Amino acid sequence: MGAIGNSETLKVLIENYDKIAGRLRDVLLHEMVQIIERCNIDYHFREEISGDLLHALNNDDHNIKLSAAKGLVQFKDTAVTRALVLSLGISEEMDFVIIAQMSGRQKVFQIAVECLEEGISKGGSRSSC
Repeated sequence: MGAIGNSETLKVLIENYDKIAGRLRDVLLHEMVQIIERCNIDYHFREEISGDLLHALNNDDHNIKLSAAKGLVQFKDTAVTRALVLSLGISEEMDFVIIAQMSGRQKVFQIAVECLEEGISKGGSRSSC
């Protein structure tokens, strides 16, 4: 659907969004983001969908993760920024999407430092390359 759908397809997906649960919801969000992006539709997700996008950011499928990162662009809160920072390094394409979002967010440097400090304390000392 994401590859061939249009604004009417998006409308149907939105209308049925609450009927879909679990891992299938990640796929649905991926399809929605694909349609929005491909058709250049000006669409803003409802606030409560940010949690679902954060969940999709941890999906095993790289394309779903990438769509989740793109969908999260409109949500500027600290939890979203933190999740995006922690997603850096997944792939070059993912890094490009995430880094492009960072200039419009507050406290990015502080959040990045906190994530680094937590990673070091969890993993012990890091060896130099």
